[in-house]
Amino acid sequence: RLRTSLDDPRETFKKAFEGVALQERLNAFLRSEHVQMLYFAPPAASAVEPARQSHVRDIAEEDAHLHLAWLGAPYRDDTDRDRVRLHLAAAKQNPRTRDAAYLVEALASYMQGDLGGAARAVDEGLRDAHDMAPFLEAQLDIMLTRKAPMNELRQGADRLRPVAVTGGQFCTLAQGAIRIGDRQSALQLGARATQLAPRLGYCRPE
Repeated sequence: RLRTSLDDPRETFKKAFEGVALQERLNAFLRSEHVQMLYFAPPAASAVEPARQSHVRDIAEEDAHLHLAWLGAPYRDDTDRDRVRLHLAAAKQNPRTRDAAYLVEALASYMQGDLGGAARAVDEGLRDAHDMAPFLEAQLDIMLTRKAPMNELRQGADRLRPVAVTGGQFCTLAQGAIRIGDRQSALQLGARATQLAPRLGYCRPE
């Protein structure tokens, strides 16, 4: 058994291991009752512990479906993708999570390299969301990825620009301006993006 000892642990260890095979030394030492134990005072109760516990809350069913779909968006296995589709279909049934479900669907398709599927999800979401900035940002991102013609890029940027509010949206606009060849606008939009979100430093053209 383990207990405290007044002996010098190094000397005890050395004596116990003399002339004995390694495994036998270790077994003998552990049975010798000379293994010291260190005792620590219990930690003081954390002042933030009650606050941490207060964050635990129930989640609505539609939110759970949306969250599970978002977590599964990167998966490529057919079974996982079918499960994501089921969660998205359930999330679309509730008006509160409908828009976000279409955006997650677009993200999942985009991550799988299915730009057509991503564009369809955005278009379907826009039927009710109209000129909602996240959809227009996704739409322009898809256009940039598939190297859409200049006139499409201009139309997409013109729709997003009046409603853009986040660093990511201004960053997408800056990338669109670069593609179109409007360096001055790209500089201004990139500066706005990094002002709102400093982590987006790559949005500022050199």
